[in-house]
Amino acid sequence: MNQPLAPGATIGIVGGGQLGRMLAMAAARLGYHTIILEPDRTCPAAEVAGHHIVASYDDGRALEQLARRSDVVTYEFENVPVMSARSLADRVPLHPPAEALEAAQDRLSEKIFLNAIGIATAPFVSVGTDEELAEGLARFSGSGVLKTRRFGYDGKGQRVFRRAGAGDAKGAVTAMGSVPLILEGLVPFEREISVIAARGLDGKLAAYEPAENIHRDGILFQSTVPAAISAETAEAAARWPMPSFPHSIMSASSGSNSLCSGTDRCSSTRWRPASTIPATGPKRPAPSLNSSSTSAPFPDCHWAARNVTRTARWKISSAPTRSGHRNCSPNPI
Repeated sequence: MNQPLAPGATIGIVGGGQLGRMLAMAAARLGYHTIILEPDRTCPAAEVAGHHIVASYDDGRALEQLARRSDVVTYEFENVPVMSARSLADRVPLHPPAEALEAAQDRLSEKIFLNAIGIATAPFVSVGTDEELAEGLARFSGSGVLKTRRFGYDGKGQRVFRRAGAGDAKGAVTAMGSVPLILEGLVPFEREISVIAARGLDGKLAAYEPAENIHRDGILFQSTVPAAISAETAEAAARWPMPSFPHSIMSASSGSNSLCSGTDRCSSTRWRPASTIPATGPKRPAPSLNSSSTSAPFPDCHWAARNVTRTARWKISSAPTRSGHRNCSPNPI
């Protein structure tokens, strides 16, 4: 598929979490239908998607049905089996491609990939034994974050070391489940920002304004747009991922978390493909945060503000509301 998606087309979504819900809501506003593949009958996206295939992500019949009923397929998160993505790609246009999914699923492969295309990351070493962990900690002055290479989120599958001694690595690999691990060195930083960038089928690139993130106990607590960074850093952050990603990898959308120091020098901590589709009609700019508008740039949030002024900064809080959705509010500055 190399043409814009026509109005009334159906978008297949693998995964039915909060991102799938937001994608389905955004698609509906643009005149698209959605169908999700998700084993959980009560998933967030089931409330807003047009159809729901209740099956596992690697169910062959379910994948065939999703492909048959969709004009294009995407996925809402990176823990979708690569073989399922490849199976879908053989039947229907898939964005982002399976190669992007594969690169994002393994933290070691991901960082090797980023370094290979010229994007700096925190220092890292592969860990498979306590001895390798001890060597890595010695290399990073006794401090670092030990993570599972695959899966793990919201602080799960991680262990932080600070000024570790010679014996602190003993038993750590077993305690982490004896799975492949990666040790990442600590990076001094002033703030973390995220950049969402997209490449169209015509090769043109665009990026949203950087968001500034605050974490609590290893879990994202709040994102603020625009980030409290200089105009020069914002421009550099928006431009930085663009030339680097190979077209075959970033044929749709991606998100990159970056750590910035007081000198506005940044390095990537995480890159992941993001769910997206080729849009139709005139190009739509990123949501404006500098106008008097009651519409929100993030569709799955509850907004109480009216006539938001030019000095408002949008914030997303991870505290769930009574309905279970994330709660958002503008914060005047």
